[in-house]
Amino acid sequence: MVAIPPGPGDQYNLNHASELITISAMVFLGICIVVHCCYIVFVDLPAQRIVLTSTNVHLFLMAISLIGLHASLYCIISAEYLSARYFNSATGQVICTTMFEIFAIRYSWDRSGSVVKRLLPKTAKFLQVLVVWIPLLGFLEIVPSISLSALHDRDINPTISNVLFLLSNVIPVVFALLSLVFDAALLTAFCTYTRGIHQTLENSRDQLFEMIARYGIASIVFYAGSIGFYGLGQAFRQSNFFIFLAVSYFMLIFSYISLLLMKLGNVLTYRSSGSKGSMKGATA
Repeated sequence: MVAIPPGPGDQYNLNHASELITISAMVFLGICIVVHCCYIVFVDLPAQRIVLTSTNVHLFLMAISLIGLHASLYCIISAEYLSARYFNSATGQVICTTMFEIFAIRYSWDRSGSVVKRLLPKTAKFLQVLVVWIPLLGFLEIVPSISLSALHDRDINPTISNVLFLLSNVIPVVFALLSLVFDAALLTAFCTYTRGIHQTLENSRDQLFEMIARYGIASIVFYAGSIGFYGLGQAFRQSNFFIFLAVSYFMLIFSYISLLLMKLGNVLTYRSSGSKGSMKGATA
């Protein structure tokens, strides 16, 4: 999903309230990072668990990407339209949004891959391919935006400019579609699991998988909502672009919070079940 700021014809809210929203979002994300650090200090370290796991690293990188995303939006609000700062900030939005999506996909697979392999083994093989190719496509998504930003005030061949502009619009669509396919497959596995647990005895339920499935569903719903509100912003660019964009970005924050709660929920799951499976999951 590429966040392109509105043009001069848009009724863009360049006021203190808009800046306050972005600052509040960054402060809240900073608090989330502190909470995650406290979990590591008071839960992981006393239990002598490995701290630099892929899930911890991806969670931190997701939060940092979202902070960068809102910082870029703050710069756009205060920047002169079509200035160098405006283009650089817009490129920052593209980079941060793409990075968040890549880290979220990696985190989701690290935490949920076992659920998919268990319930949908054939689908799991397909998703393993997507986990590799989606990040590569994400890096390709960034290149045209960086190029357009670097060349915005220079005389370049119109053909090159048109190609870069085309790529900056086509690659994000493909990236978003693959991301939605990935999320749809995970959502199918999660829903399959949550339906199945109601047909089993209480003592045979895996509470860790159940917790992962529920927070996974929430994260996917918020992410899909983010894409939906961004699409509405594009459809109503001339009136409410900033409102839809702000809601879209807050949906990404809610998606991140769901994934963070998936991590923090480990300790409660482990304490309530005490099972080996939950203990293993709690170390992730």
